[in-house]
Amino acid sequence: MNRQRLLEAEEIKEQGILVFDESEIHLHPEWQLKYAELLVLLQKEFNFNILLTTHSPYFLNAIEVYSQINDIVDHCNYFLTDTQGDVCTIQEVTESPGLIYQKLAKPFQELENLRYREY
Repeated sequence: MNRQRLLEAEEIKEQGILVFDESEIHLHPEWQLKYAELLVLLQKEFNFNILLTTHSPYFLNAIEVYSQINDIVDHCNYFLTDTQGDVCTIQEVTESPGLIYQKLAKPFQELENLRYREY
């Protein structure tokens, strides 16, 4: 189906909302990149509002890169969650998404610190 037929059949709606909760989780990193590109192109073509959650630095980076390539950076906002006790906070980090990568890399860094610590 072409774009117009999808819209006419109401299979999709322009400016609709798509929600994906770690939908890339079982994909190989190479496929995560392709999936991210597809989502960015869908946003560009149909002006969707897309809400994504991820723990994958590959997927997140691909979203950033393909958003830039496809000139939709101004449609992207990034948020970081944190939980302390029973309190969960959500912080917008659109201007510094590196904070997300730091959080995602922390467990790996802890393992590396254990591996190379001095005895």
